[in-house]
Amino acid sequence: MNIFFLETDLTQDYDVTRELYIKILRRVKEVVTLPVILKLGKASGNIPALIHLLKINGADGVVLFNRFYQPDIDINKIQMVSGNVFSSHSDLSDTLRWTGIVSGKIPDISIAASTGIHEWEDIIKCILAGASAVQICSALYAHSADLISQMINGLEEWMQQKQYFALSEFRGKLNYANIPDPSLYERAQFLKYYSNRD
Repeated sequence: MNIFFLETDLTQDYDVTRELYIKILRRVKEVVTLPVILKLGKASGNIPALIHLLKINGADGVVLFNRFYQPDIDINKIQMVSGNVFSSHSDLSDTLRWTGIVSGKIPDISIAASTGIHEWEDIIKCILAGASAVQICSALYAHSADLISQMINGLEEWMQQKQYFALSEFRGKLNYANIPDPSLYERAQFLKYYSNRD
């Protein structure tokens, strides 16, 4: 279930938006027996707290993240236009950050990692961060459905080299709860990148 509300009202309290998500989820859970998985945007405030509340209210899983319409400006026509609709490999870092944090803080929720997954190595990174599944879209538009078998082959070869026989053996191995320094997921200041390089 894809829910997103872009908050732009200067007087709107974030709690109102969060309650809207919960209200929609509860209503859907009243009328369906299927598992309900919510696809969220990365612009949501306090992502772990929101997902925790969604889980308490019946969410069976989440997808991190949905890619929304990207605005751009045509400087020659002086008008708003649609930006690039496809994700890029650089989008993966946000997906890894929040997958790692959420899976470490809320261990019993299913997480599908989405946005920025373009190579087989990205699948492994997402699973190491705690993803239960990955979603691939933009990469398929760029390279065709043949990419799926290449990604599966790469994943299988890596697992054989590392002597993993199931995804569960390395899922979440590098999530927020399982690494010596969880602040690596929270690091936001660019200068720390240079001061902590080997």
